[in-house]
Amino acid sequence: MSSLHPMGHLYPTNPKSPTSPPANALILGIGNRLMSDDGIGVALVEAWQKEQEAGCPTSGPRTYCLGESDVDYCINQIACLSPGDALIIIDAAYLGQQSGQITVLPWKQVFAELPCRLDAHSYHLFHALALLRPQSLGCLIAIEPFSLDWGDQLSPAMAQRFPFLLLEVHRIIDRHLQGRSSYV
Repeated sequence: MSSLHPMGHLYPTNPKSPTSPPANALILGIGNRLMSDDGIGVALVEAWQKEQEAGCPTSGPRTYCLGESDVDYCINQIACLSPGDALIIIDAAYLGQQSGQITVLPWKQVFAELPCRLDAHSYHLFHALALLRPQSLGCLIAIEPFSLDWGDQLSPAMAQRFPFLLLEVHRIIDRHLQGRSSYV
């Protein structure tokens, strides 16, 4: 069960907070840059990578990684995590919400809602994650797209919302990694 936060994202109403913050975090942006808003996770993580390279401080140890749509690369990055590390994946997702809205889903919920049908055409990164790290710390941060049409740039509506998303998703990550999150 979820409720709407005033900032425009969903969060669980019965949270379980971790007892201590994770040692490290992998922030993985996934999506296809050639399908406009499907690349929002990649665009956000790319912006934070540039900030980190420019020397901007972060509020804890974290690694930003562009997974794009390369499942094998993502699995290799996830496999390198230590058991106490958090994994936060940012991606576009149609969840029936308002376009541009942020939804935060704990891994336990994501794994519970995965389709059971597994074949070569329905296997997703999250199926591998459920096998590799079934007790994963972290969450999926899903952003409702405006458009998934062909295009190598975000839609005009998503581009306009990008500065807000950059700040708000970063705040969500900070709260999560500091152990003050309801997204566990």
